[in-house]
Amino acid sequence: MAGPLKSFAFDFDRAAGPLPREALEAEAFVEGNSRLAVQYYLFKAAGRFLDAEEIRLPGAYLNTGTFIFREEPIDFDQLERGDILYCEHRRNRADEPVDMTKFAFADDDAWIQYFHTAIFLGRRDPALEAVLPQANQFADEYLVYHSTPVARGAVVWPLEHFEHFYRPVSVKRVLGGED
Repeated sequence: MAGPLKSFAFDFDRAAGPLPREALEAEAFVEGNSRLAVQYYLFKAAGRFLDAEEIRLPGAYLNTGTFIFREEPIDFDQLERGDILYCEHRRNRADEPVDMTKFAFADDDAWIQYFHTAIFLGRRDPALEAVLPQANQFADEYLVYHSTPVARGAVVWPLEHFEHFYRPVSVKRVLGGED
């Protein structure tokens, strides 16, 4: 099942995603959100299907996968390709600061509901380029795959650029073991 993400660069639509397995298999979608980017990558690149309840927040954050880092500083050297980043928004599409920190919300569920999700890709290598050929344009740096209104769709970004707009808060692993 693993292969190139044919619908890699879909347009951003906050309400589009996650999708049923059949839609991911057909790769017929043209728009989606950060949840769809995570769901699509895990399905196409790793053969791991997450249904809607396993990908929507706050449920996914609380119940899917294993925390590698939970609301603590993240050591990116400890992450593996396919780990899910849960992030606070730092800046909007106009590159203006926004406050989406925990303290801006009434409770933890409301805070978690607004997390941005992304896939940690690690560094570029032939295995990554086979799935995401667009990764070949980057130097030897950590990369992230996500869908964002900032880029108006799904993109691969260097981690440094990603962190300008988003602050990773927690990381979960859904590949390589039981949830």
